[in-house]
Amino acid sequence: MEPLSLASFDPVYCADSLEFCPYNAKQRMLIGTYQLLKTGNAAHQDTADDNQELTSADAQRVGRIYVCDVAPGADDSELAIVERQRIETSAIFDIKWSYNQVNGRELVGVACADGKVHIYSADDSSDDSYLSPLCVSESESTGMCCSLDWSNRLVEDSNPEIVASMSDGTVQLLKLSGSSIETIHEWSAHDAEAWIASFDYWNTSTVYSGGDDARFKGWDTRMDLSSPVFSSRRHQAGVCSIHSNFHRQFMLATGSYDETVMIWDTRNMRVPVTEYNVGGGVWRLKWHPEEPTQLLVGAMYNGFHILDVAVDGLKRLECAPLPVREAGRAAVTVTKRASFMKHESIAYGADWRQSCDDPSAGWMLTNSFQSQKSATGGVTKKRKGALVQQSSHMLNQAAQTPGAEKDSKKMSKVEIPVSLDIDPFSTNESITSPLTTMDEMLLAKDIRVGDVTSPELRKSAATPSPQLSETEIAALRLRANKVEIENVTLKHALLEAKTDLEDAEKRLREKDDLIKEQEQRIEDLIDTRVPREDLEDFIAENKVLEEKLKENEEMLAECQKLLEEFAAAN
Repeated sequence: MEPLSLASFDPVYCADSLEFCPYNAKQRMLIGTYQLLKTGNAAHQDTADDNQELTSADAQRVGRIYVCDVAPGADDSELAIVERQRIETSAIFDIKWSYNQVNGRELVGVACADGKVHIYSADDSSDDSYLSPLCVSESESTGMCCSLDWSNRLVEDSNPEIVASMSDGTVQLLKLSGSSIETIHEWSAHDAEAWIASFDYWNTSTVYSGGDDARFKGWDTRMDLSSPVFSSRRHQAGVCSIHSNFHRQFMLATGSYDETVMIWDTRNMRVPVTEYNVGGGVWRLKWHPEEPTQLLVGAMYNGFHILDVAVDGLKRLECAPLPVREAGRAAVTVTKRASFMKHESIAYGADWRQSCDDPSAGWMLTNSFQSQKSATGGVTKKRKGALVQQSSHMLNQAAQTPGAEKDSKKMSKVEIPVSLDIDPFSTNESITSPLTTMDEMLLAKDIRVGDVTSPELRKSAATPSPQLSETEIAALRLRANKVEIENVTLKHALLEAKTDLEDAEKRLREKDDLIKEQEQRIEDLIDTRVPREDLEDFIAENKVLEEKLKENEEMLAECQKLLEEFAAAN
């Protein structure tokens, strides 16, 4: 069943993240955006050849935070998304609220392209100045901040920790103290972009991370962070979403570019409990704020989905630890309850409504990354314990800003998923390096999705002909996505094979060195051996000494006997 759209909002920049405020009764939301603005000579190249490559020196990554309320529209049966505040920032990758107040303050963290975590404080007394900056993290990392998470989801903490992942593969553990934030640990976690980092909310000394190296790792922040507690290769492509179930202990969800959602029992991380293919790269995962089984999925080029993750032995609304079966794992079944497929671009951001005056209804909000507009909003309703999808998304129909039509036409052809192999994520604007895939989509330049994908396929997927049906267009887009995933998987396999070969060569060199060492020792023994004649003389001398020793022992025995006789006589 596909939900209906209730309302829409145009943030002008491309929206990639959003969060409902967990405290505000007005159903207030934050929308994060990412945009690449041409600078210098590039700003005058709108008529240039589309195949002309731009570098990071020609562009600047910018973003905005929108504070919006969901309010009744002109018609009482409609809803509207009303902007209350706008904050100019660096390009935004992620937004996360602290779900418990910190020293009486409502705080939200923002992961930005400047490589920093920005903390804002919320004040309900004013709509137009609802958010105000509190503090900003500092880091030695040269990458962009891709995600963040708070440690205080289940427990109040006056000094909560924040984990952040960076585009250079590092992960940071930060600590908030009053109005300042400090870095506790910073370590190299992945060989490629670290897309996601998240806490185990039931044991916050455990941190999970996922990277573009297709590795899902676990870390114990109380121990040496030079090596992970575990490193899993179960996903076949970059791991970009992780979320701990805050209703059910030991349950964890991960998502990847390989299009699968995996459910894990954290007591046994060798293999997932179950997995489910959603048909698109899993960029966002969020458990429902009240219903333990409901999982919201942002599946990039395959829309948004609500999955029901049922556990054998637990009732639907039962908040209890994941049970253990005789085989060592709980029996978990995943089914799809609803999907929203009307997005015309990559589905990135999604969130659940945190509270509701009407207990029979709940909302879901979604957005997508597309040219000059974002689709946001959505609703689900539940009656008598069953979740009936009433609506889940609001498709943007707002008019574009003046002058944006030309850019929109150019960018509308970009319908290729995020590439996994061409994103150096340089934050130094003076360095002339290839742009990120997200940047390339915004600039509408030649999209390089891998050598396997032909220019004809890219053109077909990115700029569908008007004569093609929607089904054919969707098939072409899906085909382009599949080809890129296969290409990336092959590259990862080649990289692993190369690493294995290097390890084998290293072991072979070590064995050769050992053999040479043994040969040298043998030669040394040969050089220092005793001549045979000297050895015979030594043996003869040894026999004479043995005979003298024997005679001495006999004499000693006779003396002992005489002493005993003398003692008896006296």
